[in-house]
Amino acid sequence: MAKRTKATKTTTPTTQIVLKVDPIMKRTYAALAKIIARTTAQEKKDFDARWEAAGTIVERELYRVAGFATADEFYRGVMHEEPRVAQRFVRVARFASPEEEVIYGIYKLDAAIGFIEAKLGHPLAHPPLPVAFARLRIPVGGARTKRLEHATIAEINAATTKLTTRGRKPTKSAAHAAFEKALSAISSLDGVHVHERNGFVTFQKVPVAAIHHFVGALTHAAARLR
Repeated sequence: MAKRTKATKTTTPTTQIVLKVDPIMKRTYAALAKIIARTTAQEKKDFDARWEAAGTIVERELYRVAGFATADEFYRGVMHEEPRVAQRFVRVARFASPEEEVIYGIYKLDAAIGFIEAKLGHPLAHPPLPVAFARLRIPVGGARTKRLEHATIAEINAATTKLTTRGRKPTKSAAHAAFEKALSAISSLDGVHVHERNGFVTFQKVPVAAIHHFVGALTHAAARLR
């Protein structure tokens, strides 16, 4: 039986663009692309160099000299990553050292950078300033904190979410608001609590004596939502 060979897939820019190529841009892109090609084979070791080079190409729009119309095309065609993931890798390479990438891991560092930015209220500065990851403390409940090396990614993300939602009133769906308005308009039902989560609505403290008013109010409110 003949041995099947695996076809080699070559990725090319999906959008052809025509522009006058600046020789300096072309040489700069070629040098950075060479770094990417060399480090791809041993990405774990050379992650930092590879993604810093990619970040420079995107920041200066050098991907245009290679025929890519957008950064997203470059990320998919050359880096073989979806843009969202690639952007996270570029951010880690920019703000963390190769040693820190080994100690903490790429995804934990990405979460830590998100936490720092949420705490500051703005993105980290560029060009990057040194980030003291070793001194970072992650709040994990009450007054407890953990060093970055001991915190989980889930704990870091939870701390970030708490910072970004602090003081923000939860948004209500149209149905939630309509039910509350209909119930508050009836004196015997103004103490009923409406709760909505994951597409389900529940009611608390519905007086048995006013159940017929309750059903009528919900029916009327639901009809107006159609």
